Amino acid sequence: MTITATLGNPANNCLLMFGEGIVVSSGGSASFTTVSAGSFITVSSGGAADFNVLSADASDTVLSGGVASGTTVLGGTEFVQGGVASGSFVAEGMLDGSEYNGAQEVNAGGITSDTTVVAGGLETVLAGGAAVSTTVSAGGAAAA
Repeated sequence: MTITATLGNPANNCLLMFGEGIVVSSGGSASFTTVSAGSFITVSSGGAADFNVLSADASDTVLSGGVASGTTVLGGTEFVQGGVASGSFVAEGMLDGSEYNGAQEVNAGGITSDTTVVAGGLETVLAGGAAVSTTVSAGGAAAA
């Protein structure tokens, strides 16, 4: 099941299970949501996603014109594909007793700021992407 978050119909305080997702359209928001393994959030142009938690094997994708802030990535992946992500925290997570590395991937046109990467986390900035004020702690990594 996929939920569409629109202006006046936000998707806040949700728990997404395997196969479920939220698509945030212009004017919509998704906040304080836990994204479990196999589920996703996609933030379209004009949409916002704030203070969500990505569990192991979960993802969020911030498209051009979309904004995400305060995302906690615990073994999932945050794809910044032309949008803006600020204040992300990237670390490893656990799923069924296995460790999953957390990741933030910044693609062309994507911008991140104030990302913190700790043990088991990786921030990758691809051609045309930008990362400003990333903090990498012991065990974390950043690559460009």
